[in-house]
This record gives sequence, C-alpha cells and structure tokens, in this order.
Amino acid sequence: GWGFLRIFDLGQGGTPQIGSFHTPNSLDPSRNRKGDYTIHNPVVVGTKAYLSWYTDGIRVVDISNPTASVELARFVPPAAKDPQHILPFAAEVWGVVVNEDGLIYGSDMNSGLWILHETNP
Repeated sequence: GWGFLRIFDLGQGGTPQIGSFHTPNSLDPSRNRKGDYTIHNPVVVGTKAYLSWYTDGIRVVDISNPTASVELARFVPPAAKDPQHILPFAAEVWGVVVNEDGLIYGSDMNSGLWILHETNP
C-alpha cells in the first residue's frame, strides 16, 4: 500500500499521532502500478525531516510545527530503467542521508546515487 509520514508525541496522553505529511501521489489510488508512492527511511535533522519516497523522490519537510508540516524542497530523479527488470521504469529512491555540511545523499535503485544541496535552507 501507500505510506506517508506520521508524527507522534509519545509524551502526551490519548492519541499519540499529532501530525502527518502526504505527497499528492501517496493519496491517489490511480497511481497503482505506475511507481511506488510510499515513504521509506525518514531522517530527522533538527526541525527538518528528510524523506526518501521511492517514486516521489526526496522530500524535505519542516516539522517544527508537527501538526502542520510544510514541504520545503523536493527532488525527483528522472525515470530510469531497472537493470534487474523488476522495478517499474521510474524513480525508486529508497534511502536519504544528510551530512554535517548539509549535503543530501539520495540512493535511487534504478539510477544510482544523487548528491544534492538545499538551495534555500
């Protein structure tokens, strides 16, 4: 199924989920079989969440107000052919890492490694 970012506050009583963030594709069931629109391996640095989102690429989300998260930046690699002929002809970003210099490393299973820098951090 499709997945999205859920934000929890485990210190509160009652329902611990206090926020979420979706991409438009992650809410669209008609996208089925055209890619994988689900989140994978989020990384939090300060008040930003860096999200690998398979076919929706890399998303940078401001979570300083977890009840109203805002997308700050995104990068979707161009569609590429899977050398193993298993995955769809699409972006398939499955990992993201941010280093101390602010470089963002995104690994796409079809097209390889992408090294990015936020232009408006």
